[in-house]
Amino acid sequence: FYAGSTTKAFTAALMATFVEDNDTHPQVHWDTPISHLIRDDFVLLDEHTTEHTTIEDALSHRSGLPRHDQAYGNRLTRDKAVRTIVRQLRHLPRTAPPRTKLQYCNLMYVVVSHVIETLTGGEWLGDTLARTIWQPLDMKSTFFDLNNAKASPHHLAHGYYHTPSDKGSDNHYHEVPWMPLDEISGAGSIITN
Repeated sequence: FYAGSTTKAFTAALMATFVEDNDTHPQVHWDTPISHLIRDDFVLLDEHTTEHTTIEDALSHRSGLPRHDQAYGNRLTRDKAVRTIVRQLRHLPRTAPPRTKLQYCNLMYVVVSHVIETLTGGEWLGDTLARTIWQPLDMKSTFFDLNNAKASPHHLAHGYYHTPSDKGSDNHYHEVPWMPLDEISGAGSIITN
């Protein structure tokens, strides 16, 4: 099944491993401005916010950006989705000053996904999660990609929605098609059993 936003806990845990690894990543701390790590890609509407939004701000939903869920790409491929979405943030307004208001923002977890992929030298976030968390925990039925989940020998659950019948007694249940998750990345891409 799609695990949705529980993916965020894995993304944050993985980011914590980079924060704690002062030997390999001495430049990465909770209060490191994101623009110091992905300078060309992470640009917000104003320079102050760009220069002062930290990893902790992104993971704590206190960047000043609201949901902006309609700002996801249009079926972008895995190799382009994360960077493209992060680069599009420069066009989105914030609705509060940074660190003043809790505003749930999936897109900031896509930003953290890009930071992690940059720190690993371009390794896809799904591969990094598998290598560092899922394989050591023997999580053999956990995936970060719809095609990998479909290729698994395990059943992939479908979602359904209901529409009542005009006749009153007949119910209609409709299968919801599986959606690709490349654009959601560290905000909600895990499919697991």
